[in-house]
Amino acid sequence: MPAFSQKAPRPIIVGTNHTTGQLSLRDRLFVEDSDVPRFLEMLKSNGLDQATVMSTCDRIDVATMSDDVDVATQAIKTSLAAHADIDITDLDGALYVHADQSAIKHLFRVASSLDSVVVGEPQVLGQLKACHRMASDSEMVGGHLDNLFQASDSVAKRVRTDTAIGERPVSIAAVAIGMSGDV
Repeated sequence: MPAFSQKAPRPIIVGTNHTTGQLSLRDRLFVEDSDVPRFLEMLKSNGLDQATVMSTCDRIDVATMSDDVDVATQAIKTSLAAHADIDITDLDGALYVHADQSAIKHLFRVASSLDSVVVGEPQVLGQLKACHRMASDSEMVGGHLDNLFQASDSVAKRVRTDTAIGERPVSIAAVAIGMSGDV
């Protein structure tokens, strides 16, 4: 992959998931669909001109494009803390920050349901498409971010088509039912 320029907008994702953040914190950070426009407006007022927010029971990921990773990360942390009505230091150790190729890889893994509690769950791609649509409706998606989300959709479809990822139980309920028969 080509190196990213320090001056051009770079993909950045800040978030927490089932492996990095406690359920109680994820519950506080959760952004209801009806609150997404307000949250995106908060990101905008904190200096981001484009962003998406994917908020589920297992994760919250804020994706953006920025030429300054530190400034974008601080804007996202500030917005998350304000939304959750917590001190920003409560986020220490619970958030991951992905930039450049790491952000692209993370988004592709999420879209393909490789970074889920149950690998292969089909709902994730729909959730990602919905967060992209809500950000687009709020005029918070620019060309580079839009292209990144379009690419993640293509990657997820290819993973589902070209692998056996969806052939096993793909929900927590299905796994639980399967395990109950093993006892």
